[in-house]
Formats: sequence, structure tokens, C-alpha cells
Amino acid sequence: MDGGIVNYDVVISNYGEAYNVDTSTFFTPYHGLYHFDLFQHNAAGVDTRLGIFINTETTPVCQADADLDGGEMSSCSALVELQAGDTVKVKGTVPGQIQDVSRTNGFTGFLYLYLE
Repeated sequence: MDGGIVNYDVVISNYGEAYNVDTSTFFTPYHGLYHFDLFQHNAAGVDTRLGIFINTETTPVCQADADLDGGEMSSCSALVELQAGDTVKVKGTVPGQIQDVSRTNGFTGFLYLYLE
């Protein structure tokens, strides 16, 4: 999963339809402050790191790390100023395997404050 985009194929709510499940991309419809959360559960014996990436940036705005012990939960949150039309994706930052037996992985994003 090194550099691979994580596909969240179950969408519980998508008000404003900012998240595209086909491309696994959150599109920002407005200039503003956006809040993002990332939760992950790694498989036993696998080091897993996931990050939230803006546009084509190569450094994540936050990163969730789970080490080789396995069965660990990790998370990260970010509050970032984005322009209308920016894109946000979750990507793996090291080779690894995500365990999602009971839907414990997730990604959320929403407009926190509209800016003109």
C-alpha cells in the first residue's frame, strides 16, 4: 500500500457530496477551514502508516501509525485552510495491510469555517 490511495467504499453520510467514492477523493467546494479525521486498525505483524494528503503534496498533513504488534488502532486529525477545488486523499505511507473486519477504519472531512 506504499503510496496507494485507500478506498473507503462504505459511505455513511456525504452531505454536499464532497466525497467521491469512485476516486476516493474529497473535493473542497469552498474556500475555508476543513477538519479531517483518520482512523485505522492494522493487521497483526504489519507496520501500517496512513496519511491525509492535500492535492499533490508528498508530505501528509497528519499521519496515523500502527506498529508491528498488530491489532492497534491509531488516528490523526487536521484542521487546514483549503481553497475551492482542492483535493484530499488518504494514502499509505509504508507498505502495509489494513484490517477492517468490523469497519473500524474511517475517514471524515467537513467544512469547519467558510472563508471568503
